[in-house]
Amino acid sequence: TLLEDLKSQITGEGQAEATTYDEFSCFCKDTTGLKSTSITDGQDNIDQLSANIEADTAAKAGKATELMERKKTQEEHSADLTAETVRCQAEAAEFEAQTMDLTKAVSSLGKAVTALENANSQPTSTVLLQVKGEIA
Repeated sequence: TLLEDLKSQITGEGQAEATTYDEFSCFCKDTTGLKSTSITDGQDNIDQLSANIEADTAAKAGKATELMERKKTQEEHSADLTAETVRCQAEAAEFEAQTMDLTKAVSSLGKAVTALENANSQPTSTVLLQVKGEIA
């Protein structure tokens, strides 16, 4: 009976150990599967983020190049604008000078015409001197 008791005790302990082992084995198997999936998902995420970083870096470099080109173009346009402004101011000054000269000439001619119209009443030499004075 002592042997039978010992045998049944050992058998019971063996079955308990087997049950515990099965539970632990299932736990390890499930946990390993979850961890493997998490690792795979994490690596996929890392790969995707790395690709995004590379794409963003390339886009940034492109934008920097575009910005430099636009700044250069803006500087060229600013220089052209300054040159054109100076040219237009010079032309405006020349136009004003010509306008004043022509206005003075037209005014003098008008006075000369008036003087010639009044010439009927004055001697010719006086009229010519008067016209000469008006034109000068």
